[in-house]
Amino acid sequence: MEKQTSTPKTKAPEDAATVGMYLRYSRLNQKKTIDQAAKALCIRKIYIKAIEESNFKELPPVPYGMGFVRSYAKYLGLNAERIVQCYKNEAFPKKVAEKSLAPLTPARLAKLKPSRKQILFGLAAALLLCFIWLWASDNKPQPVLEEEPVAQDILPLEEEVVVESPAEIPAEQAIPEQPQPRVLIKLKGESWLEVRDKHKVYLTGTYPEGFEFAVPEGEGMRLSVGKRLNVEVYIDGVLTPVVRAGRQVNILLDNFLNH
Repeated sequence: MEKQTSTPKTKAPEDAATVGMYLRYSRLNQKKTIDQAAKALCIRKIYIKAIEESNFKELPPVPYGMGFVRSYAKYLGLNAERIVQCYKNEAFPKKVAEKSLAPLTPARLAKLKPSRKQILFGLAAALLLCFIWLWASDNKPQPVLEEEPVAQDILPLEEEVVVESPAEIPAEQAIPEQPQPRVLIKLKGESWLEVRDKHKVYLTGTYPEGFEFAVPEGEGMRLSVGKRLNVEVYIDGVLTPVVRAGRQVNILLDNFLNH
């Protein structure tokens, strides 16, 4: 008579004590291997084993470890969000939050209620502060108000006001006219300009239409322009063809001045 052998029953996932056990039994019930899960999810086998063994220290830090748990739960057709929440509760226990959310029992209320001694001490401290404030207010020096001088009525003297006409203003008080620069540069459009001598750069850059620049007087002044058709040069108030085709860089202005 043959001896019957019995195979151990697979523990139901609902009876699992940890998230890892729940995932492991779900995989075994679906007859899937760790190699198949790792290949399908592109996750290393050591991480699959760490999840099933609830060895959270072997998992990568958040959020990668949490993502592995979520992907594994979806692969097994489980509620991924619920599995992730259980994983958080196991991997990161919130002892402080649980303590703060504990129900307010009569014993806790008795501890939170102030004693008669504490109430009397608080009232005494409040009265003391009021007394100090009143004493400081009475002894605070009052500002001395200075009497304002009484304004005396002053009768204005009747004087005849003489207004000089512009023709009567002396010539020496007239505003002198500014001397006209010998070399004036005007732009009809945007252009690059540079004015310099052997020792100093007086102007350099790109300037817009309508820009004007009075070249300082001195020997050795040189002019360079970009768009020559947008540049006008006035010598002693007369438009002079200083810039032209083939001559728009390093132009010596002394050649156009009659010293």
